[in-house]
Amino acid sequence: MINTQEKINELRREIDDLRQQMTVQPFDHNAPDAEKRLTARIDEVFGARMKLLHERGRNAPDCSPSVLAYRQEGVRRLCREYDESFRQSNPLISVTDEFIKLCAPADGPGFNELEKRFHMETAAAIYILDLLRNSGKLDEALPYLPATREELDQADVPDITDTVHTYDLIRGMAHVIRFRNSGTDGFDKTKAWLSDADTRTHMPCTERERFEKVISLLDEAGIERAVSRFKDCVREVVKEILTALSRYRERINAHIGVKIELLEKEIADLEAGLSAEFETTFTAAVSMRAEEDKATRRIESEINEMNAFLLSIPAYSKAVYRDETEMLGKEKLIRFFIPEHGDPFGMCFAFLMLLDRRDDVLCLYNAPLLVLSDACTTLPWARALIGDEEDQPAVTPGFYTNAVSLASEYLIPAPDSVLNRRIVTSPFAVSREPITFSQLTCLLSGLVPPRGSLNPAHFGKLLRDGMLTERESGILCEYLTLACALAERDENFVFVDEEESAEQESADDLSRLKRENKSLKALVNRLEHRLRDREEALRAAEERLDQTAAELSELKTMIRKTEKSDEEYTATVDFPYTARRRAVVFGGHLSWLKAIRPLLPNVRFIEPSAQPNTGLIMNAEVVWIQTNALSHSDFYKIIDVVRKHKIELRYFEYSGAEKCAEQFALDDMKEE
Repeated sequence: MINTQEKINELRREIDDLRQQMTVQPFDHNAPDAEKRLTARIDEVFGARMKLLHERGRNAPDCSPSVLAYRQEGVRRLCREYDESFRQSNPLISVTDEFIKLCAPADGPGFNELEKRFHMETAAAIYILDLLRNSGKLDEALPYLPATREELDQADVPDITDTVHTYDLIRGMAHVIRFRNSGTDGFDKTKAWLSDADTRTHMPCTERERFEKVISLLDEAGIERAVSRFKDCVREVVKEILTALSRYRERINAHIGVKIELLEKEIADLEAGLSAEFETTFTAAVSMRAEEDKATRRIESEINEMNAFLLSIPAYSKAVYRDETEMLGKEKLIRFFIPEHGDPFGMCFAFLMLLDRRDDVLCLYNAPLLVLSDACTTLPWARALIGDEEDQPAVTPGFYTNAVSLASEYLIPAPDSVLNRRIVTSPFAVSREPITFSQLTCLLSGLVPPRGSLNPAHFGKLLRDGMLTERESGILCEYLTLACALAERDENFVFVDEEESAEQESADDLSRLKRENKSLKALVNRLEHRLRDREEALRAAEERLDQTAAELSELKTMIRKTEKSDEEYTATVDFPYTARRRAVVFGGHLSWLKAIRPLLPNVRFIEPSAQPNTGLIMNAEVVWIQTNALSHSDFYKIIDVVRKHKIELRYFEYSGAEKCAEQFALDDMKEE
């Protein structure tokens, strides 16, 4: 049996625990062990999240060990910056702790999935082409684009007709983006967006140089504006999510406050002597405990919702077509603001730049994913790619083409077309008499619209869902008819009238010559670029040939020396000898290795059966080769790494271990 004082003490301890839950413990980034504690906390949160996802049978994207380590390191570097930015406006939560949870793996689409569904590379390619065209540098970029049809066919581009750039030009730039890292050690070209290779340093390669040359033609200030806009949107998303979490915490604290009030009332009743023994007020105690349990369940419910909210952040993306209420329930779903960007092409380009810079902002992952997916869903071809509901026709380029081809079903006669009604006041005519939409279109653009137009009735649900009036629907259909005609237009826009005057012919000839001159200039520009590239490649090949010839001569000399007898050998170096430089030795029979190792104890000798290790070679200051017992394939692998990283290379000129050890020691002493 519990006496009154023991019960009061127990209730007061419970109140202290509840008040502790309401107390925010902000992370102290200035503490001596702050970095160590922060790293441990990130490891803990990311590890717990991966375990939870695994238990629920869900897969988080981009969570291979190397990418996950890359993400955690980026989050660690940004924690302090985001904490200082949002701590003051969110006093109810630990910003650092919630920020880490926000960045932890979550179920949803990854960057690669967005590329597959929305062709972000195509959007980035068009943005780059627009920048080049606006700056007058498009011709300079043409030499770096693919020169063969086979290369163009490798680019995965949606079936679109751009009003500014040709389809092949877009495919060429998309190819440059897609294969920009081909040749990088370990790079998987099927994963262009945040794959394992994107976490490593780029190695020199032809495709990478081509991409960087194109980017170098862009205005640097324009690039930074696009990148800054993306980063600002990410910060805004983080701010909104933290605000939502603060609202959750406010509700949790309110329920905790209710429970504390109930416990304090119970203490007051006990202290007032209403119950000398706990059991004497059984009914009142049960009632009080029922209210407290209800408050506890509300607290736990809010905490669970808060955690579920963080776990389901990707579900708020407009690119995720699934029930957003799966984990939270529609009535409890807290929505937050994803800032408008207004330029989906620029956002895809900015993401590409941030990815190639390995900017830490992408390590936040979930917030950048929301920004990027929202941009992708506003790309012109987004709806055509994913289609509409099953009971609606798919909005694809072929949809309108089929409509035009079946005139009896889909077209209305020209006289009934909105384009041919006099409902627009001419902005130029003195009389201000009404003109038709068709006349206005031709007046402003020189385009003669098609004679028929799509029947608004055919679009049915599409137009009704858009809340369009009958007049607006008619105008929309006329616009779509015009767009369809442009998409199917003939590429040849030059028509010659045989009866036109000589003066007109002369003017047309001059215009034609100007066009030809411009084309020839562009061709000359491309050829000059290619010539320079060929000259550079030729010089590099000549240098490699000279280097190979020198190495061949050295090898021949070494082979002749190894054929000499070592019988008259007399040591001039005291052994064992301690090497002064980091050295790695490849080749040599096991008997030779057994004899030479005691003479050079701190030199790394590689067994004949072992494969050449690139990291080991790169870490050496000098590489020695004993050509016997070394395969041709291993020899060329070693030579390739040595040349690429400019590591010193030496060959043993003798077959005997003692003479080789002396050669090594004399060479090593000479370098001091």
